[in-house]
Amino acid sequence: MNTIKSKKYGIPDKWDNPHSHDEREWRDAVRDIKSHKGKKFFYRQEWDIPLYHGKLVVFITNRLKKLKRELPEFGDGPLYAHTVYHNANGWAGYGTVLNFWNQKSRLTHGAITHEVIHLVNMILEDRGFRPDFANDEAVTYLGEWVTNRIYHMIDALGLEVVSDRYQNL
Repeated sequence: MNTIKSKKYGIPDKWDNPHSHDEREWRDAVRDIKSHKGKKFFYRQEWDIPLYHGKLVVFITNRLKKLKRELPEFGDGPLYAHTVYHNANGWAGYGTVLNFWNQKSRLTHGAITHEVIHLVNMILEDRGFRPDFANDEAVTYLGEWVTNRIYHMIDALGLEVVSDRYQNL
């Protein structure tokens, strides 16, 4: 577990990702986000998925061309919030792409929830899990873990999620 000392940039004391970047990289990423709103930004973070294995990869970006280099299967549509399965370029896993700088709509809690449900269903389906509405603990625990990873990254980067996608455009 990496220890982050700086609170100046809103970075948590503990960053629980063994693949995380060092404190300077986090400070630089936060500075870039705060000083370049509306400009090009690309950030990627990955975690090993507990119990079910595989990788969860979260992309926070507005750079479609760079994203397509990493995820060639990503389409040409608008970049807002998407979930993908990927197996190339040296990594395999489940990814979500979040764009906090979409010019037409802001990223909402609902959009993140929507992508978390896609991720959880994708992971569990690949593991042969059959949904059981009478016992949905596997779904809810994995959903909680995925949600916490995404919001941990959002908080660490000092980003804002809104309730209304058209708020303050």
